Amino acid sequence: MTLTASARISGGATANLAAVVRGGISIVVAVNYLVEGDGRLYPRAGLSFYHGHNPMTINIQAWYQIRSKIKISSWRFWEWRWTWGSRKTWSPSSLSWSLGSSPRKLIARV
Repeated sequence: MTLTASARISGGATANLAAVVRGGISIVVAVNYLVEGDGRLYPRAGLSFYHGHNPMTINIQAWYQIRSKIKISSWRFWEWRWTWGSRKTWSPSSLSWSLGSSPRKLIARV
């Protein structure tokens, strides 16, 4: 029997420049920890428990948006507002890492 716990941790920071351009950095870490149990009844009954981790990833991505679209909210032309354009991302492969799985390590043997 194998129990796996996965967690996705993300965070980032943003900044605005004169309310025309905004950008930021996103950091995402995916953690995969596992606990494994092995039992047998014959020839000698026993239980073994192991722990380790499956491959984990770390990604860092920069992004920006430009306030360039005008949205007119009614037939009156003076009722308009700026909206943010689509998010442009930049994520070079040098800022993405994959940590390989670790060998299973014995926790307890009963």
